[in-house]
Amino acid sequence: MTAESGELEFGQIEDGPEVLKLSSKAAKPKEARMPLFELDGVVFSVLQNPGPALGLRYLNICRQQGVEAGTAFILEEMLGTEAYEALMNYEELTHEQYDWVMDQVVKRAIGPKEKPKARGNRGRSK
Repeated sequence: MTAESGELEFGQIEDGPEVLKLSSKAAKPKEARMPLFELDGVVFSVLQNPGPALGLRYLNICRQQGVEAGTAFILEEMLGTEAYEALMNYEELTHEQYDWVMDQVVKRAIGPKEKPKARGNRGRSK
């Protein structure tokens, strides 16, 4: 598969089934960014279309370390350190603003799927 062409490359392993061939040595395309929020006249951007591996890492961190750790990871990866720190240090940030930013970030990272929920009582009644 070449990143530019979008074509999938398949092969066979010995006499086995056809498999998708992947290469970690493929050239990594520059990641496009788009504006997400403005703070005191400074516009901060987010990765526009990150690769699926980033979303998988996010979901893995949520599973292994909890949603809070996954949230910190995905915000910094998608926004970049400068934007993440600006948002983190903005004391007037409301829950509604935070939720909007998170929704935009997660939607781009894993697609329009439902974001992971914090571990609760898993349906057990109190």
